[in-house]
Amino acid sequence: MKTHSKLYAFAPQQAADDVSPRWSAEFGYVTYATPIVDANGMLYVGTHDSNLYAIDSAGNMRWSFQTGGSITSSAAIGADGTIYVGSYDGHLYAIGQVDINAPTNVTAKAGERSVQLEWEVVSDASSYAIYMATGSEPPDTQDLSNWKPLNDEPLMDTSWLVDELKAGTKYWFAVQAVTEGNSRSQLSAPVSATPYAVVKAVNDLNTLEISKHITSDQLAQYLPTEVSIQLHNETLEPDVGVNWEIVNSDYNPDQSGTYWISGSLQLPEYYLNPDKLKAKLQVRVLPGSNAKLSEIRINGKILENFNPDLFTYYLTVPYSMDRVTVTASTYDSSASYEVIGGQEAVLEIGDNSIYIQVISENEKEERTYSLYIERQLLTITEI
Repeated sequence: MKTHSKLYAFAPQQAADDVSPRWSAEFGYVTYATPIVDANGMLYVGTHDSNLYAIDSAGNMRWSFQTGGSITSSAAIGADGTIYVGSYDGHLYAIGQVDINAPTNVTAKAGERSVQLEWEVVSDASSYAIYMATGSEPPDTQDLSNWKPLNDEPLMDTSWLVDELKAGTKYWFAVQAVTEGNSRSQLSAPVSATPYAVVKAVNDLNTLEISKHITSDQLAQYLPTEVSIQLHNETLEPDVGVNWEIVNSDYNPDQSGTYWISGSLQLPEYYLNPDKLKAKLQVRVLPGSNAKLSEIRINGKILENFNPDLFTYYLTVPYSMDRVTVTASTYDSSASYEVIGGQEAVLEIGDNSIYIQVISENEKEERTYSLYIERQLLTITEI
């Protein structure tokens, strides 16, 4: 039975009690040969399956050369980079390193969660290898351990579409020319691109209810500062800022009724909004009433910016707040209130709703205060 070989790499300053390798590479079959390393960090090792394998410093198989028999001794590297290896087929092989230029004029064009790469043809190249990295600056092109190879199979074309990328992340790309004999060029000069996402829809907001005589400036203080949006080909629904345009609406604080207020989305540069979608909020102005609250308390603390004539509130709480206790006081001492579902509420991650119903003494008037509470996801600082 043939057994696959594994090559293990350990950090040079690794602690004595740390036995975990930086990487391991499985290749060929049993080997008795010791790997050798060239000046660029490429490892060469022969095995009983008759192949000499080239493995880069990140543990990626770069190429193999098949002889006619088992290879049981280490290869050697000449001053000119030629690799010499003996085989049980009775031959000594000299595997030459062919000089080949790196691709030039490499371009990277950002697309929707993708990047289109193009470059010029390299003479003597039979295929190309694509490498990718992330970060504000590109890694050293002489050290492939920080670059991720993208194509497992040889690429014959001079273009490549990299897809399923994350919008807003800066990606670096470099291209390598490969000869028929698997000699490889240096990496090309790195190029970068940041994929974008396209806004598909703006999620609906809960209706904001207020009493008459709330001025536009007062109303602006209570409008939500963020809205969630939907993106094409994304399950994530991120929150973005919104700039409400109250002055451009027909809002009339002295007239009961329903009004719509639009808001411009404040998007990062990697979110595109070709349809110029806007946030929309329904504001319902209610007639005056004595069925009002004078304060609302969340876990014993007075709700900030509470206004008896504002009946809708948007709150954001950290992940650590998994429940709240809601109490209140009525504006009119003879009125009563009830927290629907009980004063203590368990908060789910995401959106939660709590309603407080206020009833006047004669039970002819009632108002409902709505608390829309978003419990945030766990953050690294809370772990």
